[in-house]
Amino acid sequence: MLTALVTDMSELFSGPVDLRDVFGVEKVNYGDARWTSSDETDAANLMTPEFGTFAKSAAFASYDSATRVLLVAGGFSGANANGEFRSFEFVFAAADTPANLMFTTTSAMSWNSSYPVWRSTFGQDRTSPNPMFQRGGSSANQTVGQDRVGKGCVKPLMFGFQAGGDDVNSGLGTNPGYCGGGATSGFAGGVYMGNGGKVQVWMK
Repeated sequence: MLTALVTDMSELFSGPVDLRDVFGVEKVNYGDARWTSSDETDAANLMTPEFGTFAKSAAFASYDSATRVLLVAGGFSGANANGEFRSFEFVFAAADTPANLMFTTTSAMSWNSSYPVWRSTFGQDRTSPNPMFQRGGSSANQTVGQDRVGKGCVKPLMFGFQAGGDDVNSGLGTNPGYCGGGATSGFAGGVYMGNGGKVQVWMK
C-alpha cells in the first residue's frame, strides 16, 4: 500500500530534483547524527518495499533548492493510531537543504493537514487543543502547531508534535527520555505513543 501511495505522489514530486529518503523501522532517536549527516546511508534500500532500515540520500544534506517536503507515514498501532498510510505536505518560505528545512527553524513552515490526522497516523494519547510542533527541538517559525515552551517532562524531538499536559513526542526522531520513558523510541513507542510504523520523505 505504501508503494502505491509513493508511486502516486511521484507525479507531484518528480523531475531531476526528486529526492527520495526512506526512514525505516530502525530506531533513530532524537540527536542521532544520521538525521543530519551529509553521508548517504544504505542507498540500495532507498526505494525497497520492505523499509527495513534507515536509508538516506546524501542529497538530503546537500541539495539546497528544496522548498517542499512530502511525508508519507503509516502502519503505526496503539495510542489512537489506526495503521492507515497518509501523506502530509510541508511548505517552506525559503529554499534550503531538506535537512535544514526539517531540522532547523531557519525557514518559515506551513502545512496542509491537522493535528487530529497526524495523531491518528503516528499515535498519541493526548488530545490537547494546543500541541506544539518541533523541528530539531524548537517550535519557532512555523504555523503547523503552537510555538511555546514545553510542559512538564517534555523532551525534544527531531520533527513532530508535542501534545498534552506533560508534552509527549509524536513524529520522527522521538526521544528515549520522553515522559514515562524507558521504552523504545525513534519514531514512537511506549504507552503514550503509537508503535511500529514506517515513514518515507520526499523533497522538491
